[in-house]
Amino acid sequence: MARGAARGVKQWDSERGWLENHIYPKIGHLENPVLKVKVPPSAYVEKPRVILTDDEVTVFWSCEDAELEIRTLGLVARCGGGMRTRDCTAWDWTMIDRERFASCIVPRTKTAKPQRLDIPDVLQIPLPMWWVKQEGPTSGSASQRQLCLNPPAEVLPWVLPQLRGGG
Repeated sequence: MARGAARGVKQWDSERGWLENHIYPKIGHLENPVLKVKVPPSAYVEKPRVILTDDEVTVFWSCEDAELEIRTLGLVARCGGGMRTRDCTAWDWTMIDRERFASCIVPRTKTAKPQRLDIPDVLQIPLPMWWVKQEGPTSGSASQRQLCLNPPAEVLPWVLPQLRGGG
């Protein structure tokens, strides 16, 4: 009834009276039928957090069946300061030091507090390659479907020890 007042309905204040005097005597008070439904308790399943091992990341990153963008973003998320999925998709080339690939700004979309980080060694080859394959953009999203990182075989022996913490 208050909605009627908000919508500018004339005589909205007499709706309750009409219900009480004319409607309810004929059909009775209405009940919400949904309130009668017995809903079984839902089982909350707490799944353990799963973090891929370095070997699993290596297999994933070198799998050519997985989309290139997904593989690259997975490597960046794993090695680039714990970027969340939305951080990766919000990443823009203006946030990356494109001269030396030494640092970047992580957008931190959840907290809205961007963070400057050094780009880790493991990304020192893949990230510049990714940028060059995209023809060196100076701005725009760094994670659109046009990603073209396809590391040559000679890069993998350098990247893999970095993933394992060696090298």
